[in-house]
Parts: sequence; C-alpha cells; structure tokens
Amino acid sequence: MKLTIGLLIFICVTAVTVHLAATKKIDTPLAGVLLFFAIASGFITANYDVISRFKATKDGIEVETALNQIDEAKLSALSEIKKDVDAHKESIRLLVANANDTAKKLEEQKGSLSELIQTADELIDKTSDIYRLPDGRTRMGSAISGNPTVLLEKLKEHDEQIKNKDFQGAYATIKECVKIYEESKDKEDGVAMKTGGSLTPDGIAMIYGAASEHALRASDKEQALPWARKAHEASSSPRSKALLVRVLMGCGQLEEAQKLADDTLKTESKESSEFRSILVQAGILKNQSPTNESTPTK
Repeated sequence: MKLTIGLLIFICVTAVTVHLAATKKIDTPLAGVLLFFAIASGFITANYDVISRFKATKDGIEVETALNQIDEAKLSALSEIKKDVDAHKESIRLLVANANDTAKKLEEQKGSLSELIQTADELIDKTSDIYRLPDGRTRMGSAISGNPTVLLEKLKEHDEQIKNKDFQGAYATIKECVKIYEESKDKEDGVAMKTGGSLTPDGIAMIYGAASEHALRASDKEQALPWARKAHEASSSPRSKALLVRVLMGCGQLEEAQKLADDTLKTESKESSEFRSILVQAGILKNQSPTNESTPTK
C-alpha cells in the first residue's frame, strides 16, 4: 500500500512539474527541484517503515529496528537458556532421585545377597559331610547308605577278563578293586549306621584272595603275601587259609605255612576237610590219608 501511494505522489508531482516546465510557467532549476521533491517524496512514502527505524543520536545514526531485534533476540535467547537451565535442573533432580533409589535398591540387594551367602554357607556346612565313597555308596554324617555299585561293576569286569583269559588285564582290574575297597574303608571311621548293601567278610576275602592269586601268578610275592593275609583276616574260610598256606610256601615261609596247616587239620570238621581238599588239589598235600595229612609238599 505504501509503495502505491509513494508511486502516485511521484507520478502526480512529476506530471505537474513537466506540464509547468513545458508551458514555460516555471524555469528549469525549479523544475529540477520539483522533480527531486517528487522522487524523494515517493521514496520516503514507500519506505517509511524502514526510514522510521533510523534515529539520530550524539554518536551518530542508529537503526532502532536492529536494536529492537537485538533486544528481542537477547530476551529470546535468555528465555531459551532459562528453559534449558530449568530442564537441566529437572533432569539433574530426576537423576539424583534415581541415583538415590538405585543406591537404596543396591543396599537392599546387598542385604539380600548377604542373606543368600549366609544361607549358602549354612547349607555347605550341613552338606559338607555328605559325599560319595569311592565304591559308590554315600556317606551322610555318621551313616552310610546305598550299594557299592562302582566296586561291583569292577568285579564283573574282572570276571569277564578271567573268562576271556585276559589275566594281565584281570590283575590290573583286581588291583583297582582293592584300591576302591581300601579307600572306601578308610572313610568309614565314625560310622554308626549302614543301610543298603555292603561287602560281606567272604566278599572282602574274595577280593584280596583274587588279588593275591594274580600277584602269585605274576611272581609278585611281596604283594601276594600281604593280600593273602588280609584275605585270611577278613574271613578264616578254608579257601582263604589254603591260599595263605600256598603264598607262605611260595615266599619261603615254610614254618608258618606248616603251623597254619597243622592247626587247621588237627580237628576233623567240614572246614578242615574242605581245607585238605583244596591243598591236595593244589598239590601241596601228598594225599588225604590221616597219617600224613599235615605234611606239605615242599
């Protein structure tokens, strides 16, 4: 709108000036002044808003609009900064609150963890005396339960090896059986009750007897004799006595072998008859006659 008014003022003044100059009613200098006035009036009218922003000061001319815009920019920037500060304050407050909540939760979790550790320690204390024996049984405090499954499986393996005439393998297996039995036996101290299966005296004597037989066959006399004695200690059966006599003789301890044979054969009984039969089959006694039954073959 201002541009249109300025243009009209310029056109009107210019037309009048041109007419007056053409009719010689005004001279050329005045016409020039009027034309300058027309241009200035039109320009000022069209650009009044811009020109009005300039003001004179003692330091020169300032653009009022620019100052206002700068002030507005300052106020806007300060407002935005204040908003950002307020937002950061709120974020910090939330962070502090969350940190306090986290610290509280950590303390609660620490307490719960301490309780769990204490419970675990108590459980470990209660279960520390519960463990499995080498032979497969389980010891719980002063009680042993279960069956010697590990040892029984090894004995089955030994029997299969004997059946297949793998005597070297059978010797190694029976030595494992002796080790398993003795390690399990060592852990039976203080046991007041046993439930389940366990080796009988004859079963123990069988293990040591088999081990002694293998050792004797392998000419391992130093090992054969202790096992033969342990077999006799576990069960004084005719078989274990006969084995001990054989091993004693094989180790050159004839006097002890003779005494054991005499003590066993001096009475007539089922056990002495079985003992005599075993020695005869082994070729240790010459015959089964009462007159020379206690004379082992050297």
